[in-house]
Amino acid sequence: MSDDRKHVDGRARQLRERALDLLADASVHAERLNATAEKLGVTPALLDGLGDQLYEAAVAQLDVASKILERSQTIVDRLFELGARQLEASRLERIDVEPDRPAQVRFVVRNRAPRDAQVEVEVEWDGAARLTPRIGREKLPGDRETSVEIVVPASGLARGRIYAGTARVRLRYAEQRTVELPRHDFEIWVAGG
Repeated sequence: MSDDRKHVDGRARQLRERALDLLADASVHAERLNATAEKLGVTPALLDGLGDQLYEAAVAQLDVASKILERSQTIVDRLFELGARQLEASRLERIDVEPDRPAQVRFVVRNRAPRDAQVEVEVEWDGAARLTPRIGREKLPGDRETSVEIVVPASGLARGRIYAGTARVRLRYAEQRTVELPRHDFEIWVAGG
């Protein structure tokens, strides 16, 4: 379990404990009011419903605490998303290839979120052939990595040319949320000329 997730779980536990303390405090106040009323000689008819109001106030505080917990989870998800964007910087990879040999572009994709994601890779390049990437694990578990390989056939590479390309990577989560990771730029340098 990551440190961020432990921190969120610890914070949720603290909020839950605080809410239960508030509920216990409300019942203690109700008992004190009842004891004070007996000492003052106040009839139960005057205090009717006061304990109920204190209980309702405690329940309302529990409701607020649960909403805070939900929003905290949303914030944690957004932080994971931002972390994925910042920690995997875009980089240019140069691939030198001999004439009549295929070129291979390889890189790693990491799912930093705690949930499973579908890995999608789209390749654009200035060669004629359509490139189809091979993804190690298309359904990538949370906090795991997989490799991606793009093979450029030798028939699509002309002697002495330089080809530029980009692989765009997206992680699609079950709740219809998509995170776009930094792109992987590459150049294929074909020897000869």
